[in-house]
Amino acid sequence: MVGTQSSGNRFSKENGLLLYMPGELQLALAQLQSNRRLGRSYAGLLALTEGFYASGCLDKEVYEALKERYSQKLPCSIVTERAKPRTTEAAQEQTLLRKLDADLSNVIKQWSTVPTKSRLHWANKAKEFKDKLSNAQMVLDLFAADNTLAKQETQDGATQT
Repeated sequence: MVGTQSSGNRFSKENGLLLYMPGELQLALAQLQSNRRLGRSYAGLLALTEGFYASGCLDKEVYEALKERYSQKLPCSIVTERAKPRTTEAAQEQTLLRKLDADLSNVIKQWSTVPTKSRLHWANKAKEFKDKLSNAQMVLDLFAADNTLAKQETQDGATQT
């Protein structure tokens, strides 16, 4: 046997074939590998499969099964690893946005009991996220209404004295 049990190679050495290829075939094999994102062995076996089928040495059923097997792309672990942090960061940002939106919803419900200093805090937080969260705009509207009311009360008090 060649390989290990986990490698999936269950063939004996008598099924192996060592090929010495001219440069043109090596380049063609490399091009097939690159174009289809295959490993070297799969690219070679796919080329042999295609050639044997084209010359009538394989029936269609065997050809289709081998073509499917040897057309499996190499896993691109570097691309996957680079994408994961972005995905994780995006998921973390979404979680934070959902939490903040829920917090802003609670602030809206309890606006009349929220102290003035806390209202300012939530208004500043809402300014940061007004384009991302609908509740942020509602908090800003409530805060603006409070400031308008406070200014009006101040003006009314000044005119009465």
